[in-house]
Amino acid sequence: MQQIGNVLKTFDKRMIYRSEACPIHSVQLLEFEGEAKCPKCFTNHENKALENKINTQFANLKSLSLERKSLLSDRTLLDATLENYTVHAQTEAYFNKQMVIECVDRLENGQVFNIIFQGKAGAGKSHLAYAILRALNTRKIKSIGDDEPVQKSCAFISFELMLRKVRESYKKPELILNEFYFLRLIEQIDFLVIDDLGAESGAIDTEKTATDFVHKFLYALSTSRQDKVTIYTTNLTSNSLMALYDKKLISRFFKKPKFIVFKETKDYRIGDIPF
Repeated sequence: MQQIGNVLKTFDKRMIYRSEACPIHSVQLLEFEGEAKCPKCFTNHENKALENKINTQFANLKSLSLERKSLLSDRTLLDATLENYTVHAQTEAYFNKQMVIECVDRLENGQVFNIIFQGKAGAGKSHLAYAILRALNTRKIKSIGDDEPVQKSCAFISFELMLRKVRESYKKPELILNEFYFLRLIEQIDFLVIDDLGAESGAIDTEKTATDFVHKFLYALSTSRQDKVTIYTTNLTSNSLMALYDKKLISRFFKKPKFIVFKETKDYRIGDIPF
């Protein structure tokens, strides 16, 4: 009845009650500008129109560029490709790059699995993760349910930055980058990178456990992506991740995993410091 009351407020004094009732809702019709309307039908129609508008906005995600869909804390990643990830032959970075290239080929052929990049900061985990999206974003891929190969949607999300945006939206409801936006994005994107998982907790050797807010978000993420490809990057070890998050979450992250681990690769960002 509250909805009907709100609808009535949209009509002016020209509104006239009719003797007929709506055959669907048994609600007395109202005459407005010479036309008989059922307030409840009108409300349902307006709600449906709003829902269709929202769904159309999210359907357009596939047509948006990778850059526009992504949320990066480091904008230099926009230039990351497999080609400009330079490595020396027979090094850990070299073999990890080869594994990434193999993963891209498997994903292009429609296989569904998760990729977990783990290791030291600065080894190039985020670079390679974004490079995977760059490679897939330009290719047409045939997946289960597709009649023909089609272009898939890709997005790169800095986990810590996303949580900050969501928290900001609680205080400023007018912000577009809110919880609803990110949850829908996470649900609909075909190939998704969650970058720097665990960074929201602070230092690598922290003994903190994730908050209920973070757990809620991660459970929603893992639930909506059971049949999709998700790529995670983290500096934390498996023991640290299990101490930080619920073990059921870690089990979901590691479903059908391809682990790409950096143990020896130097930090490219500080490698040239002379002291």
